[in-house]
Amino acid sequence: MTDLLTHHRAAQLVQVLANPTLTRLLGAMPTRPGQSVQVTDLLAKAGLDSRTGAPALARALELDLLETTDDGLVLNRTGIEQAANDLVASSPLVALVERHPDLAAFVRLGRFAGWPSDHDREDRVFAAIAELFIPGEQWDETELTAVIAQWHDDPALVRRGLADRGLLVRDPGSQVSTVPQAAGADR
Repeated sequence: MTDLLTHHRAAQLVQVLANPTLTRLLGAMPTRPGQSVQVTDLLAKAGLDSRTGAPALARALELDLLETTDDGLVLNRTGIEQAANDLVASSPLVALVERHPDLAAFVRLGRFAGWPSDHDREDRVFAAIAELFIPGEQWDETELTAVIAQWHDDPALVRRGLADRGLLVRDPGSQVSTVPQAAGADR
């Protein structure tokens, strides 16, 4: 149940981060610990009227990204830290690094932040990535790219690397790729 709640919270936070009104609101908050701001000043600094800003403000409070004090609103550093941890915990790369500790050097905050320079290690990274897919599963190229983009800034590099190693097979003349039976891990 905890994993489900973490994934739910992570999904909520992704929606929040994709909301331009809320990101403007959070970006206008004072960043010094304990420094507060009045709602009217915050809305003015963010360039928002109360009709537009109030729902975003309520959402930020609901998700514990902000908190109210006697002096106004402050960033809830504990809530923000928990939000970041929830986002990272929802990444499948966390479990991948647990199974393959040698990948830890390349993964930061649930995404690939580096890439191996030697071929043997790169082969191990691609083999580990293949474990994230279900054997026999078929992927439309657009969907596959979107999934890989959650973990890596260059999904085409990952897609090509998987295909070059036979860990992903593109159906001739189509935009569909299949994970071979031996490539992915059984779930």
